[in-house]
Amino acid sequence: QYREARYDDAEVLAPATRHDREWRSSTGLRYRLGGRWSVDLNYQHTANESNLALYDYDRDVVTLSTTRPF
Repeated sequence: QYREARYDDAEVLAPATRHDREWRSSTGLRYRLGGRWSVDLNYQHTANESNLALYDYDRDVVTLSTTRPF
């Protein structure tokens, strides 16, 4: 996914208006256990680039979950 955000107001700590570009990608695996149970492993990476260095970041999130539908 790609998202672009422009903020109208100037930041308190910077004389410029903020402009961000964010890229997000994710992938996941599901393993079916016995019965109706399954285990999910997911990974998401986010890269945010901003014209203000304070808002530049990379984030990696890994989740492990179990599921049983009713």
